[in-house]
Amino acid sequence: MLLSGIDKSRQELDAVFEANGLGRMETAHRTAKIEHDATRGMVMEIYANKVMPFDMPTTGKAVWRHFAHSMDHMPHRTYYEKQPLHIETSDDTVVERYGLEMTDGHTNGDFHVKHIIRRYVEPDRIIVVWRTITDTVEFSAEPTTGIRFLEKGYIVIKPPATGQDNCTLMQTCYIIRPEISNRNGTDQSRKVGALTDFVLSSVTGSISASHQMIENVLLSRALEKHP
Repeated sequence: MLLSGIDKSRQELDAVFEANGLGRMETAHRTAKIEHDATRGMVMEIYANKVMPFDMPTTGKAVWRHFAHSMDHMPHRTYYEKQPLHIETSDDTVVERYGLEMTDGHTNGDFHVKHIIRRYVEPDRIIVVWRTITDTVEFSAEPTTGIRFLEKGYIVIKPPATGQDNCTLMQTCYIIRPEISNRNGTDQSRKVGALTDFVLSSVTGSISASHQMIENVLLSRALEKHP
């Protein structure tokens, strides 16, 4: 499911960015929302546009290094039992499974995650896409089963339409859909609602943290070159 879906994510990226407006966006922006429809059920969509004061190749390398290799340093997240999944791993593809503990305010969640992330380098832009399956193990100190989150992520790094050489747009989009195997009982419905709010808040915070961490790395490297 993960491996077959990753190239599909690349193919659908432009349509996704056209639908949410990121494809035409040139200024800083962030949106987080939950939508319901008869076909897809509940869907969370979080997207952001960030202007980085660095060229596209430099920004692209920092973004890939962060999302493929440095997520361990994210605030309010603890990764454990990380294992590579030897399906297809290369310089541009990372496939792994891991445990993840997330904290948002006074609420904690424990999850088992399978994740694939891939980079595509094109002449006029760099694309990073991922697919993630997240199974809930524990939420608010209660054992929690039967609630899974299917996540599709997209990042586009490209020059702005103004053609400036000294800055780059970093456009990020997460689409997350909960999948519930046991819908019985009001307690399960309550837990799904609380978990969805928790995941939405956590991902929104992680986008901001990622943007700041990437920019900090770029700034520190620039200062090393020009002390």
